[in-house]
Amino acid sequence: MLDKQRSNKTDVMESWDHFAARCQEFPKFGTINWIPNREDILLNRVRTCGLISDNIKINGSYLRIYDTGGTIGERKKWRYLPFQDSAAICIFYVVALSDYDEVLFEDSSKNRLKDSLWTFEIFNNHAKEIDRPACMILLLNKVSFFKEKLCEQRIPLNFSGEFPEAPDTFDLDDGVEWVKGEFAKRSSFDAFNAYSLDVINEEDLKLVMSNCSSELEKIFREKVNIADLI
Repeated sequence: MLDKQRSNKTDVMESWDHFAARCQEFPKFGTINWIPNREDILLNRVRTCGLISDNIKINGSYLRIYDTGGTIGERKKWRYLPFQDSAAICIFYVVALSDYDEVLFEDSSKNRLKDSLWTFEIFNNHAKEIDRPACMILLLNKVSFFKEKLCEQRIPLNFSGEFPEAPDTFDLDDGVEWVKGEFAKRSSFDAFNAYSLDVINEEDLKLVMSNCSSELEKIFREKVNIADLI
C-alpha cells in the first residue's frame, strides 16, 4: 500500500493503490484479452496535451468547449484559446483539493496548491482584458481524498509551510471553505462560483453540471442573446 504520508514528496496518483491491487489479479488483469471495468476507466489518468475542443448541448443551445493541459509546459498554449470568437465565455478552473500537501510533477520544490493559486491569479489578471460576458466556475475535485488526508490522516492544511494563515482545523467543511476562499479573493470575475466534488462520482458530477448549466443559462440570458451562442 502507498505510504500517503510520504507521497507528498513526489508525484504519485491517488489511484495507485487501486491499480497496484489489480496487478495482483494477473493474468486476469492486464493481459491482451483484459477488458477494463468502469472503475479502471474512471481512475485512469492521462495528461491533456494541446487544446482539445468539442461541442456540447445545454438546454437546446450548442456551446464550444475547450480542454487545455494544466502542467507548466502546457500553460503557454492557453494564449491560443479563441476568446475573440466567442459571444460569451465560461471558464472552468479545475483544482485537486488533495494537492494541498503535494509537490509539482515538474518541480518537487513547489507546492501544488500554491502553484494553482498563483496560476489562477495570473490568469485572472489577464482575464480582465476580456471584453465580453464571462464567468468563472471553480471545480475543487477529489474531495474524498482531501477528506482522507485532512480528517483521517490529520495532515494539516499548512503541512507544506506555505500557508501560515491556514486554519488549524481537521474539519472537512472548514478545510474546503478555506480553499474556496483563497481562490475567491483572487478572482476578478463578477460571476464566480465554486463547487467541491469527486468527478469519478457520477451523482456528484451530474449535480454540479446541472447547477453549472442553470447558472450559465442565467448569466448568458442576462448578458447576451442565447441565439448568438448557437
